[in-house]
Amino acid sequence: MDKNLVRAVALSTQTVFQDLINWEMRVDGITVNKGPTNGTAELNAIISFSGSLSGAFVLHCSETLAAAISSEMLGLKCEEGSADAKDAIGELLNMIVGGVKNHYQHQRDPFRISVPTIVTGTDFSVHVKVSSEDEIVSFGFLHVGGDERVGLRLMLVSE
Repeated sequence: MDKNLVRAVALSTQTVFQDLINWEMRVDGITVNKGPTNGTAELNAIISFSGSLSGAFVLHCSETLAAAISSEMLGLKCEEGSADAKDAIGELLNMIVGGVKNHYQHQRDPFRISVPTIVTGTDFSVHVKVSSEDEIVSFGFLHVGGDERVGLRLMLVSE
């Protein structure tokens, strides 16, 4: 696993949460797995990417937390499962991935990204051409001073 990429994901996520909603987030664990994983969160934002790196970023959290984050982002009350909450979480991931690209500039044009896709529910799997040889890096982030947890998976596809 490229340590610079891992560092870029952690830094970008922390920066976006701090700048956007004034939440200090700390990394609460990083694990590296091989092969595909199933979804377990209620709300998932997915951005795929391709280029010199290929795969997907998946931000996952509960619908309750998505509504709270969205309410902070938009400055208005967002209901669980609302279109506003889903759009805001998709935009949050979009900003995180944009930050990853900015922090990971040692490669020319490391990847191009898709628009965010939102998946709700808990009984699904994300298939991103991930094989048993590919790496999935799972990040846990904890809101400092709160008990809110957000997960972010980086699925890297071997070329």
